[in-house]
Amino acid sequence: MDKFLTGRKRTFDTSEASTSAPARGVPKIKSRKYSQEYLKFGFTCTEVNEEERPLCVICRKTLAADSMKPNKLKRHLETLHSEYVNKPREFFELKLKTYGNEKAFFKKTLTVNEKALLASYKVSYQIARCKKPHTIGEELILPAAIEIVETMFGDTFAKKLESIPLSNDTVARRIGDMAEDVQHQLRGKLRDKLFSIQLDEATDSNKDAHLIAYVRFSDGISVVEELLFCKPIELKATALALFAVLNDYIIEANMEWKNCVGVCTDGARSMSGRFESI
Repeated sequence: MDKFLTGRKRTFDTSEASTSAPARGVPKIKSRKYSQEYLKFGFTCTEVNEEERPLCVICRKTLAADSMKPNKLKRHLETLHSEYVNKPREFFELKLKTYGNEKAFFKKTLTVNEKALLASYKVSYQIARCKKPHTIGEELILPAAIEIVETMFGDTFAKKLESIPLSNDTVARRIGDMAEDVQHQLRGKLRDKLFSIQLDEATDSNKDAHLIAYVRFSDGISVVEELLFCKPIELKATALALFAVLNDYIIEANMEWKNCVGVCTDGARSMSGRFESI
């Protein structure tokens, strides 16, 4: 489960200027370039939309481009950071260096977190695919992976694996997120396709009844069969109750009954409404 430009002068741009010659007497808009002397006021340079702008190394505030003037930069320092007015240039150079190190640190941290997040999803997918308990990630997979990497590549690489979140609750959330995404993709495919449904009742280990539905449809040149849903049957497993569960899902998924070309199930006549069972 990873995201500047060189500065240039501002130009005066209008729709008319692109099609006709510039009007006489209209002055060109000029922007002052950054000078290293501005660092004594606590300002460095950054770029926003291909435009140089002054950046305060104390409060990290970016000023407008027209503020790139010594008097305005000095006013900012005296007004908002009066305690630093008499500081030497070396003080602001140290602030600038610290700011650069912070940017590099945050960029590095963000990259590592993205890789750890992707690894967490991939491991959670394998746990769900093998139908293993969610605790196996934290209790077995991660410790084993750390020992393998430590043996093969050393402690430096092994420590990076410790940032991968694989707790019981985290794995459960990852699997839920992936299941929701798969269901969203399936619903998107079924909204404008003909499909057939297969229904059946099942009982789990707690003796709770569930209605399982499979859907079959044409995806390109092949016929695909996917699990549509598995819903609990809260009351009696009558034809009306089962149809209500199915109908509620069809409405929720924005699917059209007119696109359903077939229903297959045990007791097809009763479950499809040919005979009511109470």
